[in-house]
Amino acid sequence: MFDISAVKNDFSRAAQDYDAHAGLQACVRNAAIARAKTYWKTGAHILDVGCGTGAFAIESTRMNWRVTGVDAALSMCAKNAVAVNAQAEHLPFADEVFDGVFSSLMLQWSNTPGGVFHEMSRVLKKGGVAVITTFIDGTLAELKQAFSAVDNASHVSDFLTQSSLERYAGASGFSLKAVEAETITEQHKNLRDLMRSLKVIGARHKAADKRRTLLTPRQLAKVEAAYPKTDAFPASWQVLYMVLEKA
Repeated sequence: MFDISAVKNDFSRAAQDYDAHAGLQACVRNAAIARAKTYWKTGAHILDVGCGTGAFAIESTRMNWRVTGVDAALSMCAKNAVAVNAQAEHLPFADEVFDGVFSSLMLQWSNTPGGVFHEMSRVLKKGGVAVITTFIDGTLAELKQAFSAVDNASHVSDFLTQSSLERYAGASGFSLKAVEAETITEQHKNLRDLMRSLKVIGARHKAADKRRTLLTPRQLAKVEAAYPKTDAFPASWQVLYMVLEKA
């Protein structure tokens, strides 16, 4: 389970400089937009769930989509002219008002993904398409392995499996039109650089049961020594792309 207050606070703190550091997020978002072009017509009204600073709305002007955003982090909404501050599990919109739903790398931070899928389905018109990306099980496996050299505490967030997400989507009235998993690996010069990169994009560990005390310098050195590396410190992100149609 995630500490939802930490989720909101981390992303609010990251809002000011988020776009400058969110290269991975931009890469995934652009890949999702390329998929969405197949399904959404010019002038379609799209809900962006977890809209952040509004990059999707800006990029959508080329396709002439009308975008409404929603985000739980207030500071993210402050940087986005088309955003509503609300939780994805409780969308403040009427039933069946959007032609499409877009959500990129937000779903993994929810404690109730089934509730998020249900809300996306509720506000989507029949026959409408949702394009969703999320991190799945296996993300940051190298970091999790390295921390296990120190103790058995929770240091890295756990994410759902692809099959679990597909079941949640199906139970919410979606049929699966397309699905693809991709591994994206970033390289870092050392452990400190990796941990800093997670912090500046708001992606640090947010589990409610995470270890609360700081590691000692000796423990951090042990983690770094145990990290599975070659010439650099790899950080692997397992990304799932889902294209869903509301029956």
